[in-house]
Amino acid sequence: MPVRKALVPVDGSEMANKAARLAARFAAEHGWEVVLLYVLEHPPMPSFAFPSDVKETALRELREEGRRILREAEKLFTAADVTVTHKLVEGSAAEMIAAEVETGGYGIIALGSTGLGRGKLGLLVLGSVAEQVIRTVKVPILLVTEATELD
Repeated sequence: MPVRKALVPVDGSEMANKAARLAARFAAEHGWEVVLLYVLEHPPMPSFAFPSDVKETALRELREEGRRILREAEKLFTAADVTVTHKLVEGSAAEMIAAEVETGGYGIIALGSTGLGRGKLGLLVLGSVAEQVIRTVKVPILLVTEATELD
């Protein structure tokens, strides 16, 4: 079955940007519609440590940063004359990506192998978002790594 729609999760990291650049190229060549997805994972903020207005201000700033990252990624696709939309959702990155794939009718995901996640210790303890997505979704994944050459 030919791919008609691709999901491209972005977080502003080098690998996510690289995956977006490659997805823009493939989308232009193959006529894919693209949905960019930014997942805002709430930072741990114990309720007793911060007043609610401080938490809301921090979340508002994080949402604006997510919208900025989406706008930047969107430029890659509009420059390639690709139909692109974007979504900002909140929750666990791997779970939200999997949920979007489940309901969105995607034929492929273009995903960076590493993002702005938890660092090397997080990879050992929790597994990376990419690893969790690979284990969960049922569509092909275009996994972009450091070694992936774009030229």
